[in-house]
Amino acid sequence: MRLVILTADGLEHRYVANVLSRAFPDELRAIVVAQPARRSFLGHVRVWWRRYSGRQLASRICARAYALLLGRSRRRRATYARYLSPGGPLEWDRGDLVRRVPSANGDQCRALLQHLAPDVIAVYGTAVIKAPVIRLAGRAILNMHTGLSPHYRGADTIFWALHNQEPQSVGVTIHALDEGVDSGPIVRTGRPVIARDDDEDSLFCKCVIVGAQLYERAIREVATDARRYAPQDLRQGREYRFVDRTLAAERRVRRLLRGGLLRRFAEAPN
Repeated sequence: MRLVILTADGLEHRYVANVLSRAFPDELRAIVVAQPARRSFLGHVRVWWRRYSGRQLASRICARAYALLLGRSRRRRATYARYLSPGGPLEWDRGDLVRRVPSANGDQCRALLQHLAPDVIAVYGTAVIKAPVIRLAGRAILNMHTGLSPHYRGADTIFWALHNQEPQSVGVTIHALDEGVDSGPIVRTGRPVIARDDDEDSLFCKCVIVGAQLYERAIREVATDARRYAPQDLRQGREYRFVDRTLAAERRVRRLLRGGLLRRFAEAPN
């Protein structure tokens, strides 16, 4: 089996890639890292202006300002480091196999994948993958989604499970990748153990850890098994977008967590 990992360059992406690198030392051909040019805040606003209505744009800016006021980025980085890199900075285990491209769907990425001719492509943390890339997997292309599909698809799915007071729906999905958003046939799902003092960021890290182990098993399964997996019933659940995360939603989740949502769930009898 020839395996290629297609991912990004965050701490969580390095964690998953390293788990798979250790699991498939002889099969791994490359770690393709999609690294678009970084945008300033004004650059993000320009993109949002083209993509969203005026009301949605105002909501997005307010939510971002609220996150800055609470220092969420700093706290998130600290939580990610505590769970995913407790021993210090996390480097690529197979830095010699890292290949950087500006876009997961761009010409450079497609040319590289054509050259590598992978049997299995393992995707995590990229933009939505388009059909020309999907077709380059000889046997299967999989995706790891830190949410429980089909109930929670798209962006910020752990946040929305908390918002809807459904901590039982915090989890991770490994699925065959199609042109939809987290909508392909499911190969494996898993849920983390929830502690009373968890929050969105710690639950995300726990899902990454659970998901990385599930990913290894899923890759072995699709590489050796010709079974067909049932399609998702997309009438269940919802696909969430970044713009859905409004200031009102942020404040609701903050109140729920401070009010003991996860404490009650963790302490409830099985």
